[in-house]
Amino acid sequence: MILKPEDDASTFRQVLDSFIDGSYALISKYRFIFENFVEICNWIPSIAEAYRNLVAQREEQLVSLFLYYAELGMFRSDIPLVNLQGFVRQLFIISDFWSSSYAVLGAHRDGNPLEDYRQTIHTAFYPYLI
Repeated sequence: MILKPEDDASTFRQVLDSFIDGSYALISKYRFIFENFVEICNWIPSIAEAYRNLVAQREEQLVSLFLYYAELGMFRSDIPLVNLQGFVRQLFIISDFWSSSYAVLGAHRDGNPLEDYRQTIHTAFYPYLI
């Protein structure tokens, strides 16, 4: 999923919401994988290795994208690279394990899971936005 504005008039919030909706659709469709991922990786080591490789690639892509957003004036430009890398790791943790957390902590509240996921991601991005 690409987080680039379709046109110059798109706000970062619109781009982010589009990403969130797509990400949430994948999480919902493949919930069983997200909720059992550690077990799956233990059973099938090649999946764990493929995941590590994918994460390394995604980390580079997202850091580059966030630097691009800073050039566009959508992201703070004073964030040290190490902090951007840490932020990317936080995003992976949130996205990859949100479903399990929501199943245990959020589902009993009768809330909207998409709205919960959207608010979680918005909160993570907030300190980095202009």
